[in-house]
Amino acid sequence: MPRRRLWIREETRLLGAVQIMTGLNIHGVGLIWTYLFLSQTSAFGKSYIPLSAATGYPYWSSACFIFSGILAIILERRRSTFLLSYTIIVNILSACIAVLGLLLLSLEFIIYTLSTRAPIWPECSY
Repeated sequence: MPRRRLWIREETRLLGAVQIMTGLNIHGVGLIWTYLFLSQTSAFGKSYIPLSAATGYPYWSSACFIFSGILAIILERRRSTFLLSYTIIVNILSACIAVLGLLLLSLEFIIYTLSTRAPIWPECSY
């Protein structure tokens, strides 16, 4: 019986690299948000907890994106149907996490615009 060859596009490695870079960017933004949150609390005495910081979204989503990118790169190098099924599942999970991030960001904007408190200095400065 002839073996079926698993056809995978050559762009898989590039897409995996894009997913890894996206995960690293989100992690970097999460570190910046954490620093700004801590400096805001110490400088102004006001504690506004962003929704993304409360859920830890920048940290666990970046781990998922990086893992998804690594699986895509490994799939391009070692082609197997078993690895293909796991890569598809993780990519679908990454897409769902990205949609969840958009929903969290939209909810954060809505909460911020509906708040009636006076803005603090960094929010007003140009």
